[in-house]
Amino acid sequence: MSFRKILYTDLSRAFYPRTILLSAIGCLCSLFFVVGSNGGYYDYTYGYIYEYLEVAFACNEVYLLYLFAAIPYTGSFLVDNKNHYAYFVRVRLKRRYYLLSKVIAVFCSGFVTVALGCLFYFLFLCVKLPNGLSIQTTEFFTDSYLLLLANGHPVIYYMVIISLQALAGGTFCVFAFCFSAVVHSIYAVWSFPVLFCYVWMCLDNMVHFPIYIAITHVTYFPITDDNPLISYGYCWFFFSLLMIGCCLESFPWMERRMRSE
Repeated sequence: MSFRKILYTDLSRAFYPRTILLSAIGCLCSLFFVVGSNGGYYDYTYGYIYEYLEVAFACNEVYLLYLFAAIPYTGSFLVDNKNHYAYFVRVRLKRRYYLLSKVIAVFCSGFVTVALGCLFYFLFLCVKLPNGLSIQTTEFFTDSYLLLLANGHPVIYYMVIISLQALAGGTFCVFAFCFSAVVHSIYAVWSFPVLFCYVWMCLDNMVHFPIYIAITHVTYFPITDDNPLISYGYCWFFFSLLMIGCCLESFPWMERRMRSE
């Protein structure tokens, strides 16, 4: 069995249409909840599209997105061990290749789930609200991503902020998958992204981490005020390092667990 074949199998299992669609709808509902929890101030009758996306992505409750992103495939390692599928794979393929295939499928499923949920919400906003910037924002904004909107690139702006949320979703799904090395409950794996974000934000409130290592906010608050490309590239670099480090730490535990079960 080749790595390409096992990767194709994992991606096929991860992108089961009904599961992805329902999870994306769950992400959409979580965005409505986040915006609605702001005291009813945003009721979709006035304002601009970017303002509602700002509220949805900048609030702490945005981590609810990652709960639904984790549902499609983060528990696959536990399911494979329970069904003895991992045993039949490991005698035909190196364990590292098997786990690497899982990580790629988990990241892609989390990324696409969050992206779809955010796109659904964006399409809803397009129907209800106009595009553009408010006068106050054009005078006082210091957000390098908003420079894209102010300079007449709204499509690029919306693609950037949605893809960054999807990047965070995929990354936290990888964290949850690696967490399955030490737990036996799929519900614990699904809830891990929310618990992780909650604990990290509690620590952030006490310690006040710099923005360039603030995991839960670096995808929305740029690290530089004048170059969106640097901020965007840094997010991909930062989360890639986090995923690589998490995989390197968890793979030995997973391999030992595969040998024992």
